[in-house]
Amino acid sequence: PLPGFSLYRFSAGHGDLKCEACHGSTHAIFPSSHLNDNLQSIALQGHAGTLVECVACHATQPNTVTGGPHGMHPVGQSWIGDHADAAEGSAQACRACHGTDYRGTVLSYSKADRSLNTEFGIRHFWPGFRIGCYNCHNGPTSEHANPNHPAVVQDALAESAGQAVSIPLVASDSDGNTLTLRVVSQPAHGTAGLAGRTATYFPETGYSGADAFTFAAWDGATDSNLGHVSITVSADLIFADGFEVP
Repeated sequence: PLPGFSLYRFSAGHGDLKCEACHGSTHAIFPSSHLNDNLQSIALQGHAGTLVECVACHATQPNTVTGGPHGMHPVGQSWIGDHADAAEGSAQACRACHGTDYRGTVLSYSKADRSLNTEFGIRHFWPGFRIGCYNCHNGPTSEHANPNHPAVVQDALAESAGQAVSIPLVASDSDGNTLTLRVVSQPAHGTAGLAGRTATYFPETGYSGADAFTFAAWDGATDSNLGHVSITVSADLIFADGFEVP
């Protein structure tokens, strides 16, 4: 708006596209727990989230390594075959998104649900999966498969009577690695927090019905499967002074 000031809603890049064109409007960044906010990105690229599929705008997949928005490379099956030459040519460039240890960061999360054919077999990357050099092979300098076994998490069920509820989460690792759990997607009608292996669900005031969120476990090398927590919420009493008869 003024020299020296930069606001998201007025910013642009990648051919003078407004940031909101790919990321969503200021208070509805893709993807959103509110389904209507995801309709545009789903219509353009087939899945919710930031626009990352080149062919959503381009007629064909561009042949580039750093020509995408923010210096991005293409994503999907084509990059499985192309990334080796790019990484071997300059692995340092990978660190901006995949981290200084090449194990992935929030900038390298998968934006779509993909099953990709790799040299080491089919790998499944769910939305939010942390992508790094240890998901398939054993680091950026290795030609061998990572012997690590991903952690396994279990789905969970819970009930809430309009109040916060604690939900124990189950995760295991056959290699005995220390696990760190995280919430991957928030519920549509409340919020979920995590402390260790206990999630706390806070429902929206007055909401009743079904709700859900997802979580995963990180073992230091790769993410687990995606765990789903399904919650049945019953509305709280309108008056909560202790004098109501249920």
